[in-house]
Formats: sequence, structure tokens, C-alpha cells
Amino acid sequence: MNTLYLTLDYELFLNDRTGDVNNCLIAPTNHLIAILEKYDAKATFFVDVAFLFRLYELKAEWAILQTDYDKIVEQIRALDQKGHEIALHIHPQWFYSNFDGKKWVIDYAYYKLSDMPQSDADKRFVDCVHLLKGIVGQPITAFRAGGYSIQDYKSFPEILLSNGICKDSSVLPGMKYVSKLQYYDYTLLNSADIYTFNDNILSPVTDGDIQEFPIATAKISFLQYCFYKLYNSIIKNNQNWGNGGDFSTHRWKEFIKNILQKLFICTYISATIDYQSFTSTDYVLKHIKNKYSNIVIIGHPKNFSPASLNYLQKLLNSKEYCFNTL
Repeated sequence: MNTLYLTLDYELFLNDRTGDVNNCLIAPTNHLIAILEKYDAKATFFVDVAFLFRLYELKAEWAILQTDYDKIVEQIRALDQKGHEIALHIHPQWFYSNFDGKKWVIDYAYYKLSDMPQSDADKRFVDCVHLLKGIVGQPITAFRAGGYSIQDYKSFPEILLSNGICKDSSVLPGMKYVSKLQYYDYTLLNSADIYTFNDNILSPVTDGDIQEFPIATAKISFLQYCFYKLYNSIIKNNQNWGNGGDFSTHRWKEFIKNILQKLFICTYISATIDYQSFTSTDYVLKHIKNKYSNIVIIGHPKNFSPASLNYLQKLLNSKEYCFNTL
């Protein structure tokens, strides 16, 4: 029997419209938990603590931000008390973004930790660990980089270990994305098996200090990739709860560039329960479940839909899989 690790990036949108806390976090997470409780299944929540940190800084100025902060803290504590794992996720642009009284104005100049001055990145990382640890009252031991972009953050292994974090889940085996905002290149890794590493996330070693939980991926033809995207767009009850997601002009250019790249290089898809891609997860599982006993699935509450959560329930009903936290 395979073990599935359901990992959720608990975050708002990082586009022109960030969406709000109720629709992107609280409501879809409650729908998810109602399903998981039926099966006594647990998940790992990678909380975007950079957003939470910015809420903490500004909540005295705006009553709505105080309300948002309190709602998130209440839900995180409830998830922890129910036995779900609370882990660290950081989208650094939040440290530099501002609230104008009605909406968030995102600073895209700091999309990766490596976009920040090294000393600032290290300090904010520690601040986020302390904030999240204070909320749940116990150590934080797992991390996922915002946008999977961690390779050029030079002190990455050291900052994890010095804060008691010994598990990471930022790798998408075989996948690569290079843009003005994001950077990751995991094409040298073609295995979704759990491994350990020390200084280099691309260099598995025996008995390394940090354990890597790669997100499950599988190679797919571009035509099949397009089919799954089109099919997901027409499924009944497949509108996500999240109410953000507009792209600014420069991000549309990056989106088109990414699609064109897929025409000329190997295309990979990940195992996910997000509404845009959940039907392709069966394809991924079919191709890897006989190779690996442990499989990491990703999702985002903002991207849940009734149809995608129905798919999750199908996996929970299956006798092929059991669910666990990292």
C-alpha cells in the first residue's frame, strides 16, 4: 500500500487580486477538513508565514487586518489540535507589500528569498519560524519554499538546520521554471523517492541532515498536458473557492513563455488536488505508484473546488493508499 502525503500551501493569491482570507483560506480549508475527518486522515499545511508576519505588523492600523490575523491564527491552532502538521512556507514579497485600506499592493521585486539582501532574508526567516512556533506552541520541522525557488538562496541548508527544520518539500523532480520572478531547475533529479541531502538539494546522500520529500511528478506529452488543462476547465462544479488570481501584464508574458517552453522540452505534471490539474493526478499515480511507496501530493486551499475535493475523497476511499503527514 502506498502512503500519500497530502501537503497544502496555505496562502493567498500572488497576482493582481490576492483574494481574501475567508474565500482563499478559511472556507476551503474547512471544506477539506470536513472530508479528512470522515476518514481520520491528516495533512501537512505549509503556512505562508510571510503574509501572517505582515498582517501582524499592520493589524494595529487596519481593523480588517486584525480580523484576518485572528481568523488565520484560530484556524491554524485548530488544525494543529486536530493532529495536522503545521509547517513553514514563505513568499517573501509579503515583507515588502502594503495594504491600502481596500486591497493588497504586492511588491514583485522580492519573489524569492534570494531576491532579498542575505542578512534580511536570514532574519525574516527566523522571525517567521518564531511567529509560527508561538502560534502552535511546538517546534516547526518542515519547510517549502515559495514558488519552489530555493536553489539560489545560498544559506538555505544552514538556516533550516539552525532553526530546527530537518524536512523540506520544495522539489519537483524533472521540472524547470526560469522567469523574472521564479527560478528552479530540478531536471537533474528524475526520482520522486524521499532522500536526504546536506549542502546541495540536488545531491542526495546517505544519512544527510535534511530529508527531502519531492512532490510527485510524471513526464507527459504536451498534447496530453493540454487535454488535461482543457478537461479541467469544463468539469461541472470545478470553480475554485478562491477569489483572486488576475495576472498583471508582465506575468501574462511569463505565462505564455512557460507554455511555449513546454512545446520544446519535456513536460512534467505534478500530483495535485487543485481544480486546474486534479484529473491529471491519476496519470501521475499510475506512472509512479509501483516505483515509490511514499508519494507527496500538493494542493492549495485557494484552488480547491467541489470537483477537486470529490476527487480527494475518491483517493481517501481507495484501498490502495493511506494518508500521513511528513
